[in-house]
Parts: sequence; C-alpha cells; structure tokens
Amino acid sequence: MGGLPFATRAGTAVLVIVTVGAFLVSLGSEPSVSERDLVVAAMLGAMIALAEIFVVSFPHSAGTFHLSVGSPIALAAGLTLGPVLGATVVMLAILFESVYGHRAPIKTIVNVATLGLVTLLAALAYRWLADGDLTPLGGVRNMASVVAASLVFTLVNASVLSAIVAPIAGMHPLRMLRTNLSGVYVQM
Repeated sequence: MGGLPFATRAGTAVLVIVTVGAFLVSLGSEPSVSERDLVVAAMLGAMIALAEIFVVSFPHSAGTFHLSVGSPIALAAGLTLGPVLGATVVMLAILFESVYGHRAPIKTIVNVATLGLVTLLAALAYRWLADGDLTPLGGVRNMASVVAASLVFTLVNASVLSAIVAPIAGMHPLRMLRTNLSGVYVQM
C-alpha cells in the first residue's frame, strides 16, 4: 500500500470511515430479521459471490471489457433485505470473493466498503421514496423509487471509484468519472 498515491490512500481511509459512519447511523432503522430474511440473505450472498467469481468479459479492440454482474444483485439485496442487512450481505459476499480471488488488501478494502456503502445508500433512498406496503414493482411510485435507488447506486459507486482509482491511473477524478458514466448515459 506504501507505493500507492497519497490521494488513493487518503480516499480509501475516508471511504472506510464514511461507510462505518453510515452503518452506525442506519442501525436503528432496521426492523427485526426473520428466518426467511436469513435464507434470502444467504441466497443473495451466494449469488453475488458466484457472479463476481465467474467474471463476465467481452473482448474489445482496446482490451477486455469486464462486467460486474454482482452489482445488480447487490442492489436487489438492499431493496429486498433493507439497507443494513442488504449491505452487510453484499460486503460479506464481496469479502468472500476477494479472499477466494486472492485480491490485494487495498482492492478488497475498497471493493467491500464501496459496494457496502452504495448498497446502503441506494436502499435508504428506496425506503425513503417508496410505499413500504408494496413490492418494488407494485406501483408507479415504487418503480420510480427503484430507478432513483439505481441512480444513487451508480453515481456514488462511480464517484467513489473515480476518486480512489484516478490517482493510480494518473487521471483527474472528474475525467475518470465522466469516462465511467459515459456508458450509463449512452444506454439511457
């Protein structure tokens, strides 16, 4: 970690502190966990870990394009299980995948904290906007809430990763963010 730019090390420290703080603030808002929730949590955690282990990649003239299939499942975990339990499941699944894949400690820390934070924030946004008596597809308001939660997930994820990875790549974080988001607005 000593060879990494100071901005990357500082950004990682801030990310971990913000993630822990967000969890601590959100802990009181979680309802009790049922046996069904634990079964669903185990299934979603396994799905995320397996999706990340079996990487989906596409060859491209500029190199290989790797696609994270675990991210949509992470968002689903937050919407299904609630912010804290969903984000905890995501963090444990990413930690498992990182240990399995022998990732560098800094990459593991960044991945676990980032995906935990974005899942927590997206699920909190959904909970704040949606009608809690309906499923995510149970009405127009809830479907719009899913879109809003997806935007929170995508924008925070891209912003955090740009701030931490850009110094390593020798880029300005805003340039990297613009590059990362270009695929999002092209598809919209």
